[in-house]
Amino acid sequence: MEGSSKRDDPPRVYRLLRLAFGVNCSPFLAITTDQSHAKKCKEQFPDASREVPSNMCVDDCLTGADDVGATVELQQSLDKMMEQGGFNLTIGPAIQRTSSATSKSKSSLSPVPLTSTRVSR
Repeated sequence: MEGSSKRDDPPRVYRLLRLAFGVNCSPFLAITTDQSHAKKCKEQFPDASREVPSNMCVDDCLTGADDVGATVELQQSLDKMMEQGGFNLTIGPAIQRTSSATSKSKSSLSPVPLTSTRVSR
């Protein structure tokens, strides 16, 4: 048969050049990609790279620090680290970016309103 491989031929290795989303393996691929990028950046962004494996799930990152200054620093570090990998982090409702032509990474934190919910039986 023309075009078929023989048993003695080494196996052919194919590499995907596109990541398909919407299939059942997409979350695994997204998590693996995030974690791989964080490992590559552990020297340049030590704090941010430690946050990814334990506080990031698919495309959500929920983390913080002991005070506002440290939280802002961590957020900026995560943003820069992920930007280097071609990822664009967006900020949720708890953190509002200030619009500034000079500094893209300036942030101001605003408190998340806490609500209590009563569950009645």
